[in-house]
Amino acid sequence: MCLDPEFFIEASKAAEKARQEGYEDLYEVLKANRFTKDDLLVAGLMEEKEILSTADLHNQRLTVKGRRFINSNRRYQLFLVHENRREKLLDKLRQFHPALRDEAALLSIAW
Repeated sequence: MCLDPEFFIEASKAAEKARQEGYEDLYEVLKANRFTKDDLLVAGLMEEKEILSTADLHNQRLTVKGRRFINSNRRYQLFLVHENRREKLLDKLRQFHPALRDEAALLSIAW
């Protein structure tokens, strides 16, 4: 299956609707906080897919643990973080990223 232009138009609409409901794109949250997709793998929130199709936009999928922090729209292959879960997700990622964990501790002392 190939993804046609209509798929991307509809995915964009779904992403906008999610934003209006308090969701952010997972990868935007990661980038804004200096995390990468690899950090999700290390924290056990995502895992590599073993089989990919031509219709797959991502080569990772959520784990059971990851679903506690991240929502997915399977139809449009969106990974979303609700504003109520954002800080919990970032705290979980910091547990597995020593440099950022230590930096957060230093910043809390400085303030």
